[in-house]
Amino acid sequence: MTTYIFPTSFPWIIQNENIYYFPEIINSVSAIISIILVWRLWKFKNILNDTKWLWTFFLLMFNSLAIVIYLWFFEEKYETTNKKINPR
Repeated sequence: MTTYIFPTSFPWIIQNENIYYFPEIINSVSAIISIILVWRLWKFKNILNDTKWLWTFFLLMFNSLAIVIYLWFFEEKYETTNKKINPR
């Protein structure tokens, strides 16, 4: 929220109008990444549907924080368990 307030509060620091587009760019990129991660999550066959729905909710509602948590902790774990049951 402070990124939206910052340019109008301090016009003497930043006089460039391009700063107004920065939050929209960040939100758009994180939305695209979360959609890709949800798609990858639903491709795993051996994960429970409750877990998939929970992570889908987290990735779509809290995308900036949930993307980092999912990638750091759970993506590799889900990939290894998927390869153990479904070797390709």
